Amino acid sequence: MKCMDCKISTWTEHYMVHDWLWKKVSPNVLGLLCIGCLECRLGRELTKADFTDAPINSQRIFEKSRKLQGRLGLQTPDDLTALRLLTKFNNHLTP
Repeated sequence: MKCMDCKISTWTEHYMVHDWLWKKVSPNVLGLLCIGCLECRLGRELTKADFTDAPINSQRIFEKSRKLQGRLGLQTPDDLTALRLLTKFNNHLTP
């Protein structure tokens, strides 16, 4: 399935936002938008509060792009590893 605007594959960007938000950006059109095009139409970056609690928004369902993971507030193993390394490094700098 492809984004209605930019036509890229939305394979890693399956999500559910609140109805009021979707109607604001796509009032009469059924279809899919990648995160970037949805944000462009909305005029701002999405936040975790923009997404519903639908199971599709959980980390375990479908592969998710890093951008979508970030907007959903999900941390990837790579992010956690980087955070641990940064914390360890900062602890060495603190007297």
